[in-house]
Amino acid sequence: MVNQAAKQEEKLADRLFDQFLTARLGGNDAATDHLLSECPASRKTELQEAIQGAEAFMREYLMSYVRLSVLEDTRQGLETLKRNKERQEELRERASEVWDLGIEDPADHLVRLVREISPAYDVKSGLPERGDAQMRVYNRGEATTSTKNSNKLGDVWRRAREPIIAAKVEETLELTMVSKIPINLNQVVRQLCLVVEQGSLEGDLEGMLATDGEVGAILINASVANPQRRRFTLAHEIGHFVLHRDKHAFHDTAAELRDYSTSTVEVEANTFASMLLMPTSLLPESVGRDKPSLEQADDVSARFNVSLEATLRRMIGLSHWRSALVISQDGAVTGSARSPLFDGFIKQGSKLHPDTMARMLFETDGPGEDGTVLPVQVWVEGPLAEEDIDVHEQSRRLSSGFVYSLITVMDPND
Repeated sequence: MVNQAAKQEEKLADRLFDQFLTARLGGNDAATDHLLSECPASRKTELQEAIQGAEAFMREYLMSYVRLSVLEDTRQGLETLKRNKERQEELRERASEVWDLGIEDPADHLVRLVREISPAYDVKSGLPERGDAQMRVYNRGEATTSTKNSNKLGDVWRRAREPIIAAKVEETLELTMVSKIPINLNQVVRQLCLVVEQGSLEGDLEGMLATDGEVGAILINASVANPQRRRFTLAHEIGHFVLHRDKHAFHDTAAELRDYSTSTVEVEANTFASMLLMPTSLLPESVGRDKPSLEQADDVSARFNVSLEATLRRMIGLSHWRSALVISQDGAVTGSARSPLFDGFIKQGSKLHPDTMARMLFETDGPGEDGTVLPVQVWVEGPLAEEDIDVHEQSRRLSSGFVYSLITVMDPND
């Protein structure tokens, strides 16, 4: 229970925020620094977040000139923000207990928590009534077998959706006022009224989101050893909140966090996560322009605090070269990503050709990285395999047992 002193501090912070709103909507200087200095230390971060959110709303609605309708939209938006911040705090207090209560299914418990703190929806407002149907878990479709045609159709769909997702990412960064690398995901979730908790989740579940469409909570499996992997998972769940919040709940496994071809919503969330962690506007100009390399990927991975796989996928997606990333395990292809110009098909599950460096890395205990030049047919099928050209392969064996290979069509001038 919140004690009396804490309640008084909360009321003071609310009054200070009201003073800020009154001043700003009246066209006066809000003296933000003074207000923050008057705020109790326990509520200072919360007040600062509320002020930042209010400023974001006012930049959206009061950019050129003021109309009564614009002021009313701004007032309603700020009231909604304030309500959401209050609900976020309530959800934070309750969600923080999820690992301490010995609950068998933390993910299911979180869905119930979000339902409980959601307001009773007014049918007249056009919003759905609160109930089990609203807090449903989104059911994904059956996985489809990777074929040349499905692969090509998937590429067309992804290329069409990527500009839309990129715009959502830029909108999110602007709203949350994040503009430096590595991207501060904590600031993003605070401004989006999300709560994040980390703990042990059963099975292969790596993350989950429960939301009522306005606020939400995310659980991250802290048992995943790689902190960059947990970071990508958090960005993935943020993607679900921004793009798919009407679905209300997502339980994401390791397979779904690597899904770039099967489930529409998972591909979108993975694409959003990649763009959020490595925004185009903040990437070095060499990414996309220069021939992709593992050395370039190492540099970007370190600067943006992102895993090597996520970095390589992002680089390939932006590449102006005919390049591809191939991921293999136990001598067989387990996944791939192709640049927009790469007109070749890499069959998942196919055995690596004996001449490839990737195959040799699986069969020897020598150096874990090397490169070679091979005929294109050694790696791909499709129209590209009909050309009389070579590809440069650069492969690296990881401690996890996977091998990552970058293959790039050789320029005649190389």
